[in-house]
Amino acid sequence: MDRAKTFGKKYLEADWNPVTEKRQPGNSSLRATNLYTCNHLSINALKCNPPLVLGPIIHYLNSLDAINTSNKGTRNLMTGAAKEKCPPTGNFYWADVRDIALAHVLVMEKQEAAGLRFFMIAGLFCNKEIAEIIREAYPESENKLPAGDALALGDYPEEGTLEYDNSRSIEVLELKYRSLREYCGFGEELAGRGKEVNGGVH
Repeated sequence: MDRAKTFGKKYLEADWNPVTEKRQPGNSSLRATNLYTCNHLSINALKCNPPLVLGPIIHYLNSLDAINTSNKGTRNLMTGAAKEKCPPTGNFYWADVRDIALAHVLVMEKQEAAGLRFFMIAGLFCNKEIAEIIREAYPESENKLPAGDALALGDYPEEGTLEYDNSRSIEVLELKYRSLREYCGFGEELAGRGKEVNGGVH
């Protein structure tokens, strides 16, 4: 995909990857839509499409090395592993796992959600933002966080990011997305788990 041609476009639930279904057999959401539409099935197909999912972990961690991939960036920032160089963000769109869980309940409860596809996007973020929120919320982490030029790689791209419209999830499901700052509150739990399994976050 030529990203230069897509900047400025706002993506909606009606937009799909231009790669054909035949060339992209893993696109289960698109295949499900075609299946129900073409066969006139009475079962309602609901699609919840989140981007990068961040948030608290409910299962036991025997080590911070066992943390899930999505939260590794935050872990690295809090532990000092990224002090010399803030990692690139990669995916600038996110949602909190607690909001995604609630959304899956809401689509089953609300009749008006029947047959719809939902973009579950809380907003934009970058690792530089997370570092700055951690710095403000946990001053004791200052000596572990990247600063100055070390934050550059974790910033938004100069050319900007793609636009999106998540209004359907807000209006139909009445979903209230958590802020990035609320997600970073998970850092306190993360630090606590580090103390439990490692005798402290180092």
